[in-house]
Amino acid sequence: MKRVTSTFYLLASNIYSSLGQFDKATQVLEAMFKEVKGTEAYLYDLAALYLYNKKEDEALKVYDRAESLMGIDEVSSIQKQRIYLDKGNPEKPLWREKN
Repeated sequence: MKRVTSTFYLLASNIYSSLGQFDKATQVLEAMFKEVKGTEAYLYDLAALYLYNKKEDEALKVYDRAESLMGIDEVSSIQKQRIYLDKGNPEKPLWREKN
């Protein structure tokens, strides 16, 4: 059986994304995270796809997942704050957030 690499998943996700099929693109990336070790850096791509598909709550979960695996960073903090602002919740303190 051939081993599928992250390149396959990323290419498939990019194709679906370019066709506007964001649900399929997110499914492909989720499958990649289960099948291919060391792909955590692509969690930000997954979060972006959820945002393109207007699924802010899912994007927040992915940013939280990324932070739990890789630590809090500027990208996730800024994106989460933008989501909260869009949702009309600008006073939500990110440093106290627990879901």
